[in-house]
Amino acid sequence: MDAVGDRIDAARKHPAKQYTPTVPDSAVDDCEDAHHAAKGQKQTANGKFFDDRGLMAMVCGHDIPLFFANIDTPGEQQKYAVALLKHLFTLILPCATVVSLYNIGCVLDRSLNLVSHNLLDSSVWLILAV
Repeated sequence: MDAVGDRIDAARKHPAKQYTPTVPDSAVDDCEDAHHAAKGQKQTANGKFFDDRGLMAMVCGHDIPLFFANIDTPGEQQKYAVALLKHLFTLILPCATVVSLYNIGCVLDRSLNLVSHNLLDSSVWLILAV
């Protein structure tokens, strides 16, 4: 997870690439402000007493758990969703299409589209439901 987080931080230091958003930035900003999960640094568990702050799971369309990520930092940072997607992409065909439902998918979609290079390192086509 930390390697993915470091890669995201490095990508954000480069100028953002130009793209036409599917959802207007003002709507994504409102969504980001409305969800606690989108505030990557918001701490909801006391770090003095708990090493783990939460759990993120990837499940298939039949509600079968595929992968889990232990959230050990304040907030639900994007590195967890990106790491789970990256791992999934290593196990499926490169020509696959993945559709993801994620409560702050619009925020993740914007982040993935703004960075100057492909954080997911894959030719898999990802559709984030927004």
